[in-house]
Amino acid sequence: MIRLRQLLTMAVLSVALWLGAVVEQGAIADTLTPEATSYQASSHTAPTIDLNEETNKQARNAKSNLQSAADNVREKLNLDQPIHPDTKEFFRDVQEKANETLEDVQEAVTHPGEALSGDRH
Repeated sequence: MIRLRQLLTMAVLSVALWLGAVVEQGAIADTLTPEATSYQASSHTAPTIDLNEETNKQARNAKSNLQSAADNVREKLNLDQPIHPDTKEFFRDVQEKANETLEDVQEAVTHPGEALSGDRH
C-alpha cells in the first residue's frame, strides 16, 4: 500500500513538472503589433560602458569632495592654529583631577576598610 502511494506521488509530480515545462515554453510569445517591436531591446544593440573609466571618474569625484570637506572643517575649526596656553593648562588640570580621582578609587578598591575609616597612609 505504501509503495503504491509512493508510485502515485512520483507519477503526479512527474506529470506536473512536465506540464510546467510545456506551459513555460508556450508562454514565450512574439509581439503581435509592429509598434511593440520597437520597444524590444536586442542584446547586440545595448550600449557598453567602460566600467574602469566610470569607476575612476567616481573615485576622483569622491576624493575631491572629501578633500574639500576636510579643508572646510579644518578652516571652520581653526585646526591649523596652535593651541592657546590657557587651554593647555585647562587640559592639564582636568587630567590631574582625573588621575587623582582614579587613584582614590583604586585605593578604595584595594583597601576598602581604610577608605571607610578615613585612615590614609
